[in-house]
Amino acid sequence: CQLMGPVLERLAKRRSGEIMVIKVDIDKHPELATRFGLQAVPTLIVFHRNAERGRTSGAMPETDLALWVAKLA
Repeated sequence: CQLMGPVLERLAKRRSGEIMVIKVDIDKHPELATRFGLQAVPTLIVFHRNAERGRTSGAMPETDLALWVAKLA
């Protein structure tokens, strides 16, 4: 999602060394959309030690995203 891209990049920069942000174009990699059961774009998934810790769909303000990630990390 072009709207969330800059927000995610800023969050990754602020939390560098703590979190890693990976963006996937599901039009180019539809197998990942199937594998992770994605129903909407954007879908944000937080993993910790290879386990899914949280998931949300849709755009959100940067402050809300930062709080959501902090709660899950």
